[in-house]
Amino acid sequence: MPSQRYQVILTFLLILYMRLSFEIRADIFCMCTCNGSEHVNCSNLNLTSVPKYFLPNVKYINLYGNKISKIGKESFVNLHKLEILRLSNNRISNIELIENLPSLVLLDLSYNDITIIKKKTFKNLCSLQELYLSNNKISIIEQRSFENLERLRTLFLYNNKISNIERESFENLPELADLDLTGNEIFKIDQNSFVNVTRLEYLHLSHNKISNIEESTFKTLGSLKDLGLSYNQISNIEEIAFKNLHSLRYLDLSYNQISIIKESTFKTLHSLRDLDLSFNNISNIEESAFKNLGNLQELDLSHNQLSKIKESTFKTLHSLRDLYLGNNTLSIIAEGTFLNLTSLLTLDLSHNNISTIKQGTFENLYSLQSLYLGHNQMQKYEDGAFLFLPDIYHVDLSGNKDMMCGCHLLAVVNYTRNTYNTSVVVKGECHTGLGQETTPILKYSQCQNYSLFQKNLECQTCSGMMCNDSERTGCPGVEPVCQYKLSMNGVTLKFERSCRTYRNCLEAMRNNTFTCNKWANGTSCVACCSGNQCNKNDFMGTVEEFSRKLLNISQKSVDFKEDIVSAIAMLEEMALLISNAFVNIILRKILHGINDMINAPEKILVEAEKANRTVSR
Repeated sequence: MPSQRYQVILTFLLILYMRLSFEIRADIFCMCTCNGSEHVNCSNLNLTSVPKYFLPNVKYINLYGNKISKIGKESFVNLHKLEILRLSNNRISNIELIENLPSLVLLDLSYNDITIIKKKTFKNLCSLQELYLSNNKISIIEQRSFENLERLRTLFLYNNKISNIERESFENLPELADLDLTGNEIFKIDQNSFVNVTRLEYLHLSHNKISNIEESTFKTLGSLKDLGLSYNQISNIEEIAFKNLHSLRYLDLSYNQISIIKESTFKTLHSLRDLDLSFNNISNIEESAFKNLGNLQELDLSHNQLSKIKESTFKTLHSLRDLYLGNNTLSIIAEGTFLNLTSLLTLDLSHNNISTIKQGTFENLYSLQSLYLGHNQMQKYEDGAFLFLPDIYHVDLSGNKDMMCGCHLLAVVNYTRNTYNTSVVVKGECHTGLGQETTPILKYSQCQNYSLFQKNLECQTCSGMMCNDSERTGCPGVEPVCQYKLSMNGVTLKFERSCRTYRNCLEAMRNNTFTCNKWANGTSCVACCSGNQCNKNDFMGTVEEFSRKLLNISQKSVDFKEDIVSAIAMLEEMALLISNAFVNIILRKILHGINDMINAPEKILVEAEKANRTVSR
């Protein structure tokens, strides 16, 4: 009967379907490990091809560590719920097309043998957020290879053979935030390589062959926070190469061939916090190279060819926390070099040619915790060199073979321990003066008569930059120090020297951060000295210090700036030829003249400035 025949056929078909279904499931499940029907793990099974059948509701497929060599058009058909696909550590050399996986979020093709990324390879992966193509043999990325990946946020292409980033290689990736191209053979970046990648935050280009950063290379990357360019061959950076990187926080240019840091190189990087310039050939840093880096916290200039640092090099880096200058050829640290680095925590000056640390070298480094001076040519440090460092807890002077022992650092360590209950670790040995005998710095025993704070200090009170010997008073009490104070009232300068305690004077110096950056009416700056630092016959300090104060004053009005600069130039030339005593006389005479000049009626000066005229004197 026909109906029975149909029943037999239907039964046969049902049995066949069930058998095929069982074989399909057996094909997967006998080899792979499954966690329910949504997670399939087929890793490390020596598979040479992608299994033909997966259940349509699968969300996770792991094919890591097999011998798969090809991804064909039919490899992953109708897997509309698949979210994660791992194909790393295979032998894939060819990707025909991966499409119609509308839910795919992560695709891992790292550690394969892929040589080229063709246009539209990843067509219609509209949900893809992470794409890993690192550790392949990719040398060519065709234009618009990543077209329509509108949600892609992470793209890793490190350790490939890419030599050139073509124009529009990464076009139309509006959500891309992290792009890693480390370890390729890139020698040139096209000016339009990153068109429309406006949300990129992390760009890694280290370990390539880039030699030049052109003007418009990064012009569209206004959201970039982290830029890695280390281990390249960069010798030249165009003037405004980093012009639009207003959000950049970390810039790594280490291990390149940069020889000069120009004034304009970093001038627009106002958000920069970390700048690594180590292991270059830098011998010259232009005076205002770091002028606009007010938020910089870490600066590494170690392993370069610096021999001298200009006084104003770090003048505006008020937020700097870590400064590394080790392994250069530094022999001279100009007075005032670290003047404004009040937030500095770490200063590395190791492996240089520094022979002497002068009193005042580390002036105003109130936050300094670690100081590295090891492996220099240190012979001595002056009294006061380490005094006004209240937060210091680590000083490394090791490897200075000719350094003579002294009492100042030992006294500072003992004072810090007894007064603040803080231990300071000091590394290194010194010569005792008895033949070739050396001893650990803190075990030098010939310091019984050394006084950290000199009890019989004498201070003067000066008004309008005038001082009389009769105004000198004794400075008694515990921890006596001399406090210098230079203040401005209108256009009149007042200089005072008075007695203070160490801690009070230190607190006053800390306030310099808020009052000394810009000279204005009612502001003042404070400096302190103690013991052998203070010379009661030379209250003005060094010629360089006095010149610096005059330059600050000269900013008050353009009408007398030129005269002051000329006076400074003459003074510095004369100072080389005459004695200190005579210099002090000249200082006083110049002060009289400048006071007369800047006390001219304010109304005349203002009117002259408004009319673009100069005052006739």
